[in-house]
Amino acid sequence: MGRVMVRFFGGAATAAACQQFEATASDIAQLRTVLADTFGPGLDQVLTVSSLLVDGAVATDDAMSLADSATVDVLPPYAGG
Repeated sequence: MGRVMVRFFGGAATAAACQQFEATASDIAQLRTVLADTFGPGLDQVLTVSSLLVDGAVATDDAMSLADSATVDVLPPYAGG
């Protein structure tokens, strides 16, 4: 299992009440579970509509492995310009 830095943006930061969090997870699915367990249903709901970037690349599969020291950005949809 790797230690990853999770950075929250927009509504995800509001739901988590923080901008970053260090987590331990081996893949995206496990990270989602850790984040939902840690921050509750508000963030869990945001995660269902958010894009996750792992070291700048879009995570398209919950089975995607997470390397130790990876950075995961949680980007909820937003409007504006």
